[in-house]
Amino acid sequence: MPVPVDVAGREETRVDVYGRVHGTGRPGGRVGSARTPLPRPVPLERNRTSGTRVHRGVAPSGVERMFSGPGNAWGEGFAGEGGEAVGPCREAVCVRLPAMDIAITSGYVVPVVGDPIEGGTVLISDGRITAVGAADEVTVPEGVEVVDAAGKWVLPGFVEAHGHVGICEQTIGLAGNDTNEMTDPNGARMRAIDGINPADEGFVDALSGGVTSSVIKPGSGNPIGGRTVAIKMWGRSVEDRLLKEPASVKSALGENPKRVYGSMDRLPSTRQGVAAVIRDAFTKAQDYKAKRDHARSEGTPFDRDN
Repeated sequence: MPVPVDVAGREETRVDVYGRVHGTGRPGGRVGSARTPLPRPVPLERNRTSGTRVHRGVAPSGVERMFSGPGNAWGEGFAGEGGEAVGPCREAVCVRLPAMDIAITSGYVVPVVGDPIEGGTVLISDGRITAVGAADEVTVPEGVEVVDAAGKWVLPGFVEAHGHVGICEQTIGLAGNDTNEMTDPNGARMRAIDGINPADEGFVDALSGGVTSSVIKPGSGNPIGGRTVAIKMWGRSVEDRLLKEPASVKSALGENPKRVYGSMDRLPSTRQGVAAVIRDAFTKAQDYKAKRDHARSEGTPFDRDN
């Protein structure tokens, strides 16, 4: 699994929705590959002609391969051994990282639990955080890549508890809006995971702001919107990103269901109607469970729903 991380010697890097660290180049042509391994970080050129969001970065040492993927503008190419271009690729030069051993030192470290640590160290072993503490409390093994974070904050990834990234896509309009199935006020069988586009630019923006995982929810157009999913912000596919599904059930009790169904002269158009829809759904769920349990105890067939 690719690991999102800034690398030593960078000016700017970012991780795209496929978990790849990005640098940029000029508009170009086809996909290529890099030699394995690169002996040292290789600077990549800034894209000055593309209208897309661009960043400048370097390829980390020990790169297994570089490649381009769908959803990116065209760019110049991959850097090979010694820095020469091996072939044109897309705007975002994409680096699949191997398992990494990195020490982030001298930063203002804010751990998940406990007080902030001035001049702290975060040790990453095999792609996982293994130690957090003051400089004199964390031993940095020999040969580990060191990132000097002096004057910078080092924070855990933010977890968004309520989001719509991937199902309410940026820039695409109606074709990318799968937030609400506003044809049935009881959307318990709807699943946010079925509407997520992993190539949504919103995932890149979330990562650039420090958000590393989110609970993606259906919208609030229905009293019962559907089942939510907890995912990471990077990965090749939705399945790669999956943390928990379902994570919860989305419900809405206020103006949105009233507005949506009231405008169609359908139930619910008031808060009374919203409460009635939810109450009916729970009653039917209890009846369904009783019938299912009875069928199982008798060993008889049972018509399931989803």
